[in-house]
Amino acid sequence: MSFVTTPMGKQIKMKGTLKGIKNLYVAGQWTNSPGGLPVAVASGKFAIQRILKKQRRSIEL
Repeated sequence: MSFVTTPMGKQIKMKGTLKGIKNLYVAGQWTNSPGGLPVAVASGKFAIQRILKKQRRSIEL
């Protein structure tokens, strides 16, 4: 895991895009807490889903 949350700590979650920058999708272990490899994999999946949704495409072939 990339960092440890505390009971009083704030949960970190990014939307996956940055305001003002078109066609940029953010993915990685630092985008959601507590981070780590499973979070990075899920973050990448969600980034792909956002791209496909914008292109009005399905993940199925």
